[in-house]
Amino acid sequence: MTGRDEHREVADMAKETIDVEEDGRHAVASIPGLSGHREPGRQSGVVDEVLDDPRIQHGEHVTVSVPMGDTEALDRVRERLDVTSTRAAGSTVIVEADGHPHAPEHPSR
Repeated sequence: MTGRDEHREVADMAKETIDVEEDGRHAVASIPGLSGHREPGRQSGVVDEVLDDPRIQHGEHVTVSVPMGDTEALDRVRERLDVTSTRAAGSTVIVEADGHPHAPEHPSR
């Protein structure tokens, strides 16, 4: 499997976690943790694909879980969203944000 195929598989897996409440105003997503060596920018690309999903784009509030210690993914979420709070929850960090995701400043793809 090529790096691009692996990236697509991880991004698709992350997008499968997106859930939207019935009123369509609150979206929830989870960025998967990955073990082993990762190319720089890979997790940022996964975050971008999740936050660019229409289900996330149309919400007024977004909750994203990021693996504890995945600073690349957490930094990208903070760049893209107007974060209102973060909190540890077991092996993840829960990020709460209001509004729509911003366009990425530096595309990671």
